[in-house]
Amino acid sequence: MIRMKLAEEGHFVWGVALGALCGLLLGSVIGTLLGHESVAYLRRTAQRLLGRDDDVNFEIFVQ
Repeated sequence: MIRMKLAEEGHFVWGVALGALCGLLLGSVIGTLLGHESVAYLRRTAQRLLGRDDDVNFEIFVQ
């Protein structure tokens, strides 16, 4: 029973490592194809949509 649990944990670790490697490779390919400016724009847009924007929102001052 313990041996089965260790095997399942081993599969999980390999899955996480494989997913991280695929994500890194895919991100590198997309970054290379799109260019630095496009990737920076997409990153800023994603941060704004997720609410992680560090820039000052000047629209609030107008109110």
